[in-house]
Parts: sequence; structure tokens; C-alpha cells
Amino acid sequence: MRYKSTGYVLARLDEAALLGIVNRKQQWGSSRCARKINFELTLRIMAGSKALLSRLAHRTKLVSRLTRVGHIAWSGLFDKTQYRRNYPGLGAFWSKFPIAHYVLIGERMGYAPFSQFDPVSYADLYSDVATYPHGPLMHYIRHGKSERRITQSPLDAGVYFEGTFPSVRPWPKTAQFALVVHVFYLDVWEKFAAHLSEVNLDLDVIVTVPDAPEFDPVAEAIAAGDVPVSHIQRQPNVGRDVLAFLNLVNSGLLSRYDAVCKLHTKKSPHLLDGDVWREELTDGLLPSRGVRGMIEGFLADRSAKMLVPDPFLYTGDKWWAINKPVAERLAEQVGLSLSTGELQFAAGSMFWMKPELLNVIRDLGFQANQFVLERGQLDGTTAHAFERLTGVLCAQAGGHIAIVSDMMDAEDTQKPERPSQFKMITDPTQ
Repeated sequence: MRYKSTGYVLARLDEAALLGIVNRKQQWGSSRCARKINFELTLRIMAGSKALLSRLAHRTKLVSRLTRVGHIAWSGLFDKTQYRRNYPGLGAFWSKFPIAHYVLIGERMGYAPFSQFDPVSYADLYSDVATYPHGPLMHYIRHGKSERRITQSPLDAGVYFEGTFPSVRPWPKTAQFALVVHVFYLDVWEKFAAHLSEVNLDLDVIVTVPDAPEFDPVAEAIAAGDVPVSHIQRQPNVGRDVLAFLNLVNSGLLSRYDAVCKLHTKKSPHLLDGDVWREELTDGLLPSRGVRGMIEGFLADRSAKMLVPDPFLYTGDKWWAINKPVAERLAEQVGLSLSTGELQFAAGSMFWMKPELLNVIRDLGFQANQFVLERGQLDGTTAHAFERLTGVLCAQAGGHIAIVSDMMDAEDTQKPERPSQFKMITDPTQ
């Protein structure tokens, strides 16, 4: 008897049966899986030749592909209807078995198994996917989905906000410096408030809060709290802290201050130590000891346009990661060039900034409709691109990003290490 091809066996395999195999695989564990699958195949594969089944038992490549078909079917992600519609050239045979076609042929050709997944872009974005032996979609099912990884090119992955910046009501300037805090988490704001009581620096505090009913109690609690707040600005829940900050920058009201500190209630559940990350940034930018000397040193350095804690000045083009195409498009929209040497930026989007750079940003005229709607993205959004563009703007304005330790007296210097467990899912070095 002539042996059937791997493709033929895969295609003729009943996908519902594979669901049962994979479901049991989850319970048994991998040690018995291959043997059990081979046994199941004797009952499920249409070709009944004993010689064929004997040969299949030793064809681990086929077993691996069968397992992939089962996993993909079991995941519920594969859109058979859309796959057939998008690729009408499948023909009558493969149209009956689209998942098998994807595993054998479609993934290598860059076919999309569902509307929000591009296997080529997914592999290009993450180095561990490119070397994963079972293909991009299997990696996403087993790892990427739970890690909320981006599944398309950042240029195609977002739906853009269609609104405009809300108007900003002027507030009276009563201090030399301003603090802008974007509050998403009320419990983190309460920690900020406790920390501010220990900081010996007069500040006009401006708070931005998402403009949605569920955040009304947050705005009310801030207004009624112990920290005197000069202004509470409600913002669309788009672009996170960056869009909110840009709205204030575009109003021109922040340029009245000698320097502006920007913070936000970062939790970053995708980081192993997101709380440490936030606390190190807050303590570094608003230290309880030596803050006045730090700010005076920053103002005295004419070329310094931004100030960040030492561990959070990131240098190197590798940190563009998947944000480079988004940054390029954003730069093109405002007439900006990205050809300014090696990338440097303030990681975490918390910093001190001088009015000269605030004015540069305002003159570029960034708009709210350049930001994508929120879908829990961890990277590759307009906000992530703008975080890096601030460093480019600083360099093109003839300035540099200063570090905190260079601005403080030796006895007041607090130079934290970068959090030891810091590992971001989209870290390009992983």
C-alpha cells in the first residue's frame, strides 16, 4: 500500500477528535502525551493500514503537527470562516480543513489565522518567537496571550481616537515649580500624597484623571484630600499619562514654571517589580532630602532639558524595540527627523522638564487623534513612542538628559540601582 502524506493525514483527521486528545493532554502531562496520541490516532485516522499506523508511531514530526492542529482548534482563536474568505484559493479540499492548512502551509506564507494576528509581524517583534520551534501562533496560545503581547505591526494594531483635546481651564500660578500627576489608581495617589508631605519644595500640583463615570470618586477623593491641588483636569481615557500631559503642554500653562515634574500612578503588572520601579522614580525625582539643591543644579545646567533618576536614563537604539515604526510615523506627522544619534530617553515617562523643551513640544502640535484607543497594550502605542521621542527632541534642541546624582551634593545623593528583577515582556534583549 502506498503511504499517505503527512498533509493528507492531517487534513483528514477529525478536528473534534483532536480536541479530545488535547484536552486529555492538559490533564496527563507531556510525558505520556506522545504515546497516548499515537494510540488515539489508530482510532481516528481514516486510513486503516497497519503498516501506515506503524510508521506514523515513529514520525514525531507528524505527531507534533497533529498536536498543533489540536491546540489551535482547542484554543478557539482560529476563525475558519474568515480564513476561507480571506484566502479563496484554498480549494475545495483545504477549505474543509483550514486549521490543517494553516499548520502545514498557511503560517509559512504569512496567512492570518484570525483578524488580530499577523504571524510574520509577531515573529519579527519578539526574538523568542522567531526561534520558537512550533510557530508563532502556538507561541501566542501558550505564552503570548497571557502576556498580552502585540500580535500585529504596531502601525496596524490600533484603532485611533477620533476626539480632540479637552479645553484646559487656567489655574493661578502660586509656586516656582509644578507637579503634574496622572492618576489612574487612587491607592497609588494616596502613597504619592504621603510622600509629598515629606518633600521640602513648594509646588503647584496639577492632577489629571480619566473622564469616565467610574473615575468620579477618584477625582472627588483627590479634591477632598490633604494635598492642595491647583487644578484637576479630566481627560479621555486614551494615551494614558502621555496624552494628558500633552494636553497641558499644548495649553501653554506649564511653560510659566521654571521646571515641571511629571509623575503617574504606574503599577505595571507586566513587570516583576512594578511597585519598586514606581517608588524608585518617585523617590529619585522628589527626594525627601536634598530636593532643593537637586533642582538648583538642574536649573544651573543650561544644556540640561530633562532630569531623571540615574537607573532610568536608557541609552541605545535597542530600546526603540517595537516602537520605532510608530515613532517614525508620529515624527513624520509633525515634521520631525529621528536622525539624532543614539537614542536616549527617560524610561517610565517620569521626569523633570524645563520650559524650553515644553515649548518645543507645544510648537510641534501633537494631536489627540494620533493616539490609539486602549486595549491593554504593553508596548508599541503612541504613548510608548512619544516616551522615546522626548529624548530625540531634547537632543535636537541642543540639550541633554541629566541624571539626578550629578545634581546633588555628595551627602544627599541617593543613587538607587535599577530594580534587580526588572524584566519587561517586550525587552528587546530577552
